[in-house]
Amino acid sequence: MAQRLARPARDYSVAAELFEQLPKPFLVLEDFNAYSLALGDSRRDGRGRIFEEFMAEDDLIILNSGEQTFVHSAYHSTSAIDLAVASPSTAAECSWAAHRDLCGSDHFPIFLTLTTNFSSNFLRHLPEFCLHILLKLFKNIWTTGDIPASWREVSVVPIPNPGKDPSDPSNYRPIALRSCLCRTLERMVNDRLVHVLESRNLLSKVQCGFRKDHSTLDHLVRLETFIKKAVAREKQVLAVFFI
Repeated sequence: MAQRLARPARDYSVAAELFEQLPKPFLVLEDFNAYSLALGDSRRDGRGRIFEEFMAEDDLIILNSGEQTFVHSAYHSTSAIDLAVASPSTAAECSWAAHRDLCGSDHFPIFLTLTTNFSSNFLRHLPEFCLHILLKLFKNIWTTGDIPASWREVSVVPIPNPGKDPSDPSNYRPIALRSCLCRTLERMVNDRLVHVLESRNLLSKVQCGFRKDHSTLDHLVRLETFIKKAVAREKQVLAVFFI
């Protein structure tokens, strides 16, 4: 996903190069400052012609519905210079709408809805203002307890064990896939709980499972130490193993 503002005097070949460099699939939101009949305008300028050319060459799709997106403050004229452009596979998963209230601006707010699922990698590249919005969402869920229904759904994917007969169902291990937003919130809650437990010494010193910098090796070393001390004192050690 990319966001860009085109300067009125800027060579539009720069925009064409940008689209060529973007890895597909992609979604670009931009004030193109171009006028074209294809965009719902009543006139077409040089930038509009260049825009139409590289859109056709790269097989790109405009998500706009034809609604006007900009109001000139001096002349009160309208145009559709704010565009959402996507590669075909992304466009099929998007819906576009313009708000009818300017909300104090000269550009109508644009609403884009993505129906496709996104990965954790998408969250890692969110800009800071989007992270603040996401945090507000998490706080609201935590306060109200209103968890999205999709977060309660789990997709189980069978993964074949290497070197095993794939025709035997017992040779598969299930992997449960859930919403990455749900997993992110769970990790946030877990990190804070662990911080409280660790900082207040509420966990036993011999608790090694699910703790940072602890593992089963800690227990093996502790057992070895007990055995060596017992041998040195000519005593015995009784150990119970649960299998």
